Amino acid sequence: MSPESSLVAAWATVLVTVIAVLAGLGGVWWQLRKTSLLHSAEMVTALAERFNSETMRYSRVHFAELLESHCRGNSVWLSGDLPVLSFFEHVGHLVRRHALDEQMAWNRFSWLLARYYLALTVRGNLLADIRQKETEPELYIEFEWLCRWALQRYRRLGVWLDGDSLREAWLDQLFAQETHLGENGSGSSVPRGPA
Repeated sequence: MSPESSLVAAWATVLVTVIAVLAGLGGVWWQLRKTSLLHSAEMVTALAERFNSETMRYSRVHFAELLESHCRGNSVWLSGDLPVLSFFEHVGHLVRRHALDEQMAWNRFSWLLARYYLALTVRGNLLADIRQKETEPELYIEFEWLCRWALQRYRRLGVWLDGDSLREAWLDQLFAQETHLGENGSGSSVPRGPA
């Protein structure tokens, strides 16, 4: 075997080895991606179940009633434990840290996120008020980031909230859905708690 043939054979071996390594890495990447998506899907399902739990439904009804009152011009006091905002704060943190797939979070929560954010900011910024009352400047920043991200995606889809009629429609949709969560087919509702 000539030195040139040996060199060609060596380079061929190197090339085959590199191709095999790249194919192996590609397979590992593909498997990791599939595993990550499956984990994210399981997490979104668990979050959706938690968000629709009886306890959270009660909190959502109460929170929507407060926001509706605020949007009608009444003064409301938002402070302390706010389970709906805390829930979305957690979702925002997971999305921002890439622990939860953005598309899955968008698919499941964007409708509510955009409307809740609108209700919190349409007549002054209640989030800023909460931060001031709690003397916690970073309170609900992941929630706010997630809401702005959702609104930005809506804009890319051609949905702009510049007009009063669309904002009003979105708020009406939110309040109609959330304030009636406690009602079920038997006509009973989630207990309202102290007035």
